[in-house]
Amino acid sequence: MTLRYAPFAIKQHAEGLNRQASLSVFLYGFLGFLVGAWGGGAIGGTETDVGLAIIWLGGIVGMLIGGSIGRRRAMTLELQAKTVRPRVDHLR
Repeated sequence: MTLRYAPFAIKQHAEGLNRQASLSVFLYGFLGFLVGAWGGGAIGGTETDVGLAIIWLGGIVGMLIGGSIGRRRAMTLELQAKTVRPRVDHLR
């Protein structure tokens, strides 16, 4: 028994993967900033200028790490979308 998929459903799935890929870098970077700033606040406190600088530094480092993870995730999603596309052409 073979499964048959409608080409429009596969095309919509590929477009959804591309949308996820475009958002993942921003979302991972933003979450990385929040986690890094929280960690910086836990380490440095907020009472002094040095503490605020540590919060910002933690946020920036977290954003860079999160953005890197997001780029890797985006590449994976884009690759999945590219492998699905030829199947649509094959079904037509």
